[in-house]
Parts: sequence; structure tokens; C-alpha cells
Amino acid sequence: MLAAFVVMVREGLEGALIVSILAAYLKKIGRPSLNKYLFLGSGLAVLLSVAAALLLADMYSNVGPAFEGVATLLAVAVLTYMVFWMSGHAKDMRQLLQNKADTAVSSGKLFGLTFLAFISVFREGVETVLFLAGVRASTGWQAIFAGVGLGTALVLALSVIIFRQVYRFDLRKFFSYTSLILLVFGAGLVGQAVVALQAAGWLPGTVTAWNTNWLINEQGLLGSVLRALVGYSGEPSLLQIITYLGYLAMFGSLAWPSLGLGGTAKSETAATAAAPCQSEQYADPFSSCGRDYNFWLYRLLRSRWFPSLPMALMGVIFLALLATALFGIKIGPFTNTGSLQLGPFSTSEDQNSLFNLTLWIIWLPLVSVFTVLTGRLWCGNLCPLRLASDFSRNIADRLFGRPARTKPYMRVGWLLPLMFILITFVVKTYPVQKVARYGAILFLVIFVLASLVSFLFQRGTWCRYVCPIGGWLARLARLSIVGVRPNLSACSTCRSQECLKGTAQAERCPSFLNPSRLDSNRYCLECWNCVKNCPSQKSGMRVGLRLPGSELMQPHSPDIWESVFVFGLLGMYTAASRQGILLPQVPFLWVFTGLILLALLAYGALSWVVSKLGGMSFREALTNIGYIFLPFEFGAALLTFSDDSLSFFHIFTPAASFLLGLGFVWSSFLAVSILRNHTGNERKTLMALLPVAAALLILLFMWAGWYTSGNVIDLT
Repeated sequence: MLAAFVVMVREGLEGALIVSILAAYLKKIGRPSLNKYLFLGSGLAVLLSVAAALLLADMYSNVGPAFEGVATLLAVAVLTYMVFWMSGHAKDMRQLLQNKADTAVSSGKLFGLTFLAFISVFREGVETVLFLAGVRASTGWQAIFAGVGLGTALVLALSVIIFRQVYRFDLRKFFSYTSLILLVFGAGLVGQAVVALQAAGWLPGTVTAWNTNWLINEQGLLGSVLRALVGYSGEPSLLQIITYLGYLAMFGSLAWPSLGLGGTAKSETAATAAAPCQSEQYADPFSSCGRDYNFWLYRLLRSRWFPSLPMALMGVIFLALLATALFGIKIGPFTNTGSLQLGPFSTSEDQNSLFNLTLWIIWLPLVSVFTVLTGRLWCGNLCPLRLASDFSRNIADRLFGRPARTKPYMRVGWLLPLMFILITFVVKTYPVQKVARYGAILFLVIFVLASLVSFLFQRGTWCRYVCPIGGWLARLARLSIVGVRPNLSACSTCRSQECLKGTAQAERCPSFLNPSRLDSNRYCLECWNCVKNCPSQKSGMRVGLRLPGSELMQPHSPDIWESVFVFGLLGMYTAASRQGILLPQVPFLWVFTGLILLALLAYGALSWVVSKLGGMSFREALTNIGYIFLPFEFGAALLTFSDDSLSFFHIFTPAASFLLGLGFVWSSFLAVSILRNHTGNERKTLMALLPVAAALLILLFMWAGWYTSGNVIDLT
């Protein structure tokens, strides 16, 4: 009842405002006798709206949940469009209506007033009918009629006040606040529509996210109110929760600036005083830790033992693991039978190997997750490959002196993702994750390649341009919370540029970056060389925190190859994760290659559509919108490469639920920010958002159907 009441009040007041504005204008120009034409048009609109409601009610009584789902989605589409249309026209609505009324009166076509009132009120009536149809999915007709009745009574009472005070009424604030309520209401409708379509078999069934009926029963009074207003469900399906949050993230972030309800940001001085980090004017929001290098973190990072000591320790550990795999050394007791248990090693396959346990069960998922949290901390401080490549480069320097520069063909943007694709194909084609010795041989080959590339070319070539692991982590680092950025006030006056040239304390940046202009985490290894080289009196290079994925909001430093391959890799993950299930009769090489190419073609088509709808060039779309899908790619990649780990700890389904939900919601939020920065106005942003949202939903439905499948039981 409450939801129907809110809808009726919002839409009824909107219709009353329109009629009141027109009537007040007729009174202002001395023609109040023409009000009869307004009331005639308004009455006809109300009668036809009631007829539409009765027809829709009859259809509901004769069809199944599929119709409920489709009708509810239609209501969501109309509601969403209406919110954005009104946010752009609320301040001009009074003048637009007066101009149309003036045209009808001056031309003598008085039935034009009737038509104007009819169209304006009938539009509100149709919207009301559609919204109430969406409410029908979560409540009964009796409650709807009660809510409509109470809402109508309140609208009639308020209409008298509105008519007298219409020129003092703040239309923009009214529509802003009610639009926020309607967006939350719309998210609830999205959830209800998804459940209905799941029941009809149109969408994949997914597991139940939780059960809170013991706390707030959805059939009780409070539960019914929350269900009607915000789509509360005591046992929501996972897909229902993800789409609910995705809708709020996407359309809430799109609508918020235009509604004009944002608060005033805290001053930089207040923010600095409240935390041990100080705000800087960086390209992306960034708060540096400590005011200078006397801060404990910088004393640690500038010490001679960091990062050489942790990297050396990790090298020793990795050599020991290689030895256990190559020589079949038994280090027990441990096995993976049922839940996590102790027991003797019996084979060198699966998880009954210390090498496999450490590399595939623990290291692989952890290094991915921690890159999102800390950036490429692994690459610069712990990676044995970097240790081997630096050692090889030192030998070459002593033998031959100055190294050869990195060749142009090694600096092409597609090489790094291509190496990642090749290593994935090897891992999924051969049993390197099953047989410990094969896995050890693969890592030895990678070590040899790293040493050879570093021996032939200048330091850092392997880490930046070739390393398949670095190619994966470079993209994830864009999402990370931790970063290194220059203190712009100090760097702008620096002439010595120790961070760029290197000092006796440390060599220059191994990724050939200019630290004083650093605006992205992609290539930064977080080796701390720039922090070591910067004089303490300048304290120019800062370590600090930022909003997760903030550099993708525009994005900063976009690369067309990286953007394209983000979407292409989703095709690779599909082939790798569904190996033997998807097209089992076709050779895996064909499936693997074909799905990557298909994903690239789909991305090209998506970019073309977005460029046309958003008013940007095709190349601009190719270069930027791929980053929208990076959070979802992160979730899909973890499900693909960490399947052994998630199964080992018996958390596959909850982990898949969290990863897919996080990826979808995060990508939905990024979509708005990236498109807004490249389309220029809200209308183009909204139009460009539609195909992107469709692509995200298709990916979500596919992956959720594969990894979170379950039965939808309760629908009514």
C-alpha cells in the first residue's frame, strides 16, 4: 500500500502541478473562463488512465511470471527515463507550458488547451499505471487500491494549495527529492522483475543470497512496507541482489549531479588535520601518507634492506619449492581430502604437493587480490623473476657495459597481453596445475626467458614489456588503493631530478617512468627507487591511498591495446573456464582462439554503437570504454585461475557470488564516470550507457548461470 501511495502522490502532484501552472497562467492573462478546456482534457486523461489500469489488471490475471517481469522492466524503463527527463526540464517546465498555452490562446485553437492538458496528464497517468504494475509484483491489488485511494485524497487536498501558491513552488527541489526516492523504488522493481524472469526460465536461476526472514519477515508489516518501497526480500536470489545494486550504482551516480543535492566537500585543511595523510592536487584523488620523509613508512622504504631483503627471502623460498617439485621431495603430512585435513603425501598430483599447494592454491589468488589492494607490490618487492632478471642484467653490464635499448617491436602495446594469453593457453592445455613437475618446468622456462631478455636488453625490459604475470597485474594495479605519486609543489621546482636519473642510493625507475609525472599505477612496480632517490628535504615522491579504481574514472593514461584486450580476455576466460563443457567436440585451440576473436569483434561493435550514441570518435570509444569492464574481468579471471583454490577451501559458490557481484556493480559505476567524461552531456551519456549496460548484463547472466546456479522457489 505504501509504495502505491508514494507513486500516486508523486505522479498525482506532477499532474496537478501541470494543470495548476496552466490555470494560473490563464488567470494571469485574464482568461480564467478557458479553464473548462483544461479540466476537459484532464478528465479525459484520467478516464483513459483508469481504463489502461483495468486492462493491465486483466492481463495480469491471465498470464504468468514472464509478463510480470516484462511489465515491471517496462515500468523501470519509463521511471528511469522520466527521472532523467524531469531533472533536465524541471526548471524550465513552467515556461514551456506557458509558451504552449499562449500559442493555443493567441491562435484561437482553444481545443489545443484541451489537448495540452490531456497529453500532459495522460502521460502521468500511463506512468502511474506502469509503476503500479511493477508494485503488483510485490503486493496485492487490495493494497494497491488502498494506496491509490489515500494518495488521490492527499493529491486533491494539496492541489488547492498548489493552485494558490504555484508560482512560489520550488519545482526543482520537489522533483529532485522525489526522483531519489523513485530511483530506490526503481531498483526494487528491477529486483522483482529479475526474480519473475528467473521463475519463468528467461534468466538463469541463482542461489539464495541470504535469509533474513527471522529478523524481518517479508510477509510481516515492516517487511511488506520495505518490500513495496525498496524491494526488500527475506530470501533474495543472488541475481536479484546484484542487479539491484548495479541499477543503483549506474543510474544513481548518473542522476546525482543533475539533481543538485550534493553536499559541500570538506576543505583541504580540515582533511589534512583529520588524518596523518595530506591531500594533494593529483590527477586522481590521492592522499599521501606523512608530511615528509621522517614518517616511519618512508624511513622503512628508504632503508638499504628494502626491498632487497624480502626479495632475496622470496627467491630462497621459491628455489626450495622448485626443488620439491622437480625431485619429488616429500614434505608432509598434508592432503586435501574432504575438508582441510592433515595426512601424508601420497602422489605428486593435484594438491598433494607442497609446490602445487603454495603456487596454485595460495599464491595465485593472493597475488591477484593484493594487487587490487596494494598495486604491483609483488613485482617490485617480492617477485623472484625480477631478482633473476636483475642478476642477469648485472652480469651483462660487467661483460659488455651499456646494454642495448629495448627494441621498438618489444614496446608495442599488444605484446604484454599476448604473453598473458600464451601462458594461459599453456596452463589450460597441459597439466601444469595438476602435476607439480610440469608446473616447475614451466616456471623454469619463464625464469630462463626473463634472464635472457634482461641479458640482451636494458634493465626493466622484462617487467614492463614481456612478463606474462606482470601483464596481468598491470591492469589490476589500476584498481588498487595504494599508489605512488609526486608531490607536485615540490617536483615543479626541482631541477636536479634525482628520481629520473638515479643516484648511488638506487638506480633510476626500472620501468623507464618519469616519477615526477606519474599518474597511473599500471607500470609502477612500487620498487621505491624514486622514493629512495628523492632528497629528504624535498620529500617529493609520496606513497599514499586513493579511491579504488580512481584512475579509471576518466580514465588516466588510457592505452588502446589494453582497453581492447580487457574485453578480449573475457572471451579467453570463457574458453578456459568452460574447457571441455563449451563445444567439447571442437579442439580447444579453436575454441580458445575463436572466443577471443569473437569477444574482440563484439567489443568493436559495442565501441561503434557507443561512439554513435555518445557523439565520440570510434577510436576514442575503443581506447576508453574497455576499462569499464576491468572490474568484471578481475572477477572472471579469479574464477578461471583460482578455481582449484576456491574448491580447495570449499568457498567456490560464495566467492563466485561476491566476485561477480563486485565486478558488475563496480563496472556499472565506472561506466557512468567514463562515459560522462567522453560524451559531453547527460543525454548522450544516458544513450551511450544503454548498450554498455546490456553488455554487462549479458556477461553477468552468463557467468552467474555457470557458477552460482540454483533454484528460484518463492515468487509470489
